[in-house]
Amino acid sequence: EELGGRGEARSEMTTRAGALSVPAAFVPGAPAPKLSAAVAASSATGTLPSATRRGIASAANPFISLGAGTLPLSFPVVPQNAESTSTTLLPELGYAPIGFRAPIEPPANGGRRGTALVWFRSDLRLHDHPALTAAAEHAARVVPAYVFDKRQFGKTAFGFEKTGRYRAKFLVEAVSALREQLESRGSRLAVRHGIPEEALLALCRAHGVDTVYLHQEVTYEEVSVEADVEKALKQAGIRIVKMWSNTLYHADDLPFSVEKMPDVYTDFRDSVERAAKIQEPLPVPAEIPGCPKDVDHGVIPTLEQLGLRENDSGRGSAFVASQNGFIGGEREALNRLESYLSEAAACSRGSDASGSSTRYGAQLGADFSCKISPWLALGCVSSRTIMSKLAQSCGGLGGAAGDARKSTTYFELVWRDFFRFITLKYASARLKSPAPAYAPAPALAGSA
Repeated sequence: EELGGRGEARSEMTTRAGALSVPAAFVPGAPAPKLSAAVAASSATGTLPSATRRGIASAANPFISLGAGTLPLSFPVVPQNAESTSTTLLPELGYAPIGFRAPIEPPANGGRRGTALVWFRSDLRLHDHPALTAAAEHAARVVPAYVFDKRQFGKTAFGFEKTGRYRAKFLVEAVSALREQLESRGSRLAVRHGIPEEALLALCRAHGVDTVYLHQEVTYEEVSVEADVEKALKQAGIRIVKMWSNTLYHADDLPFSVEKMPDVYTDFRDSVERAAKIQEPLPVPAEIPGCPKDVDHGVIPTLEQLGLRENDSGRGSAFVASQNGFIGGEREALNRLESYLSEAAACSRGSDASGSSTRYGAQLGADFSCKISPWLALGCVSSRTIMSKLAQSCGGLGGAAGDARKSTTYFELVWRDFFRFITLKYASARLKSPAPAYAPAPALAGSA
């Protein structure tokens, strides 16, 4: 639970409430927005024409009223007459469940221009990363960045660590692994300590960043920080581009609008199984434009610098007993996924000849768990990648690829989607309430 596994998704429902006020565009009788044509089938190279790609986000943003607060949660649409000769690996964005924004103008003649910043948060990977893919397609220079928010470390008002040392250790490993992955592709992660809206704005101003790309979140603290960052960037004339990620089903592919989604999991699952399509995961961008040469990439902190102990006291923790098998990072996540699929294959080969149910049971993995939730919580692996690999494995075991939807792993991923979308539906009504009290870690107090 401390690592943010299954409890991370389900705890989203414990403190969030608020009624969603639907924008005028979705009020019955209001003129329906014109949407572009469907994207053509993928070419042999796996690219999609961007002329029909619906945009991702930009400056002009309709806000959603959420009781006591407002949230800039929306998806834009490119006008039907938008044309471009460039290509994109990004999937088409369809019906926007929350609202619309002005589109991103594609580069003229497929060229890249300007400097973009990609703000990594709970998406610490390079594969299946729409924000990174969009930045790599549009910008001449890309600054990948991660901010250790000092408000996430130190003690809460109740005397507990805001982030425990095991989760912090896993996070530090994941950020370190992300930096290594980027360096292997000619880029590098800029790391900052402090308050995101201050640290990111300083990075943007220092290096002439004109666009910031990020993945949209749904829970209170993440959305609150997101709103503060958007406000600071907007005041500085910097465009912010929000994209949807980190769910198995894309928000645009649901058979209903988010505000009208079922409140019961079984109804949600039955609906998406019948009518929704799971998009294929995006590959790692073939080329990631380099950072400006003068970027100070910063230092990844140690646990002690985050105000936490490096060594455990030795008291019985389920995580301490197995921590050698839990190392943060994208490569470790993909290795764990391959191990899980190998375990399932081995169990299946040893099953009786009759029952498909035995094969589906094998997909539970060792000790009846795929053990991938810690990496999934930090976005070291995407739900779509897990499902894609599982479908390939089911086909390889003699079953149809559709057998993957009968696995317990699929059910758990849909559970995760359900809680994420239900949180988006009811959102947070606390944005204007006072921030929870905390005591910052000594090493980060006053840092910028």
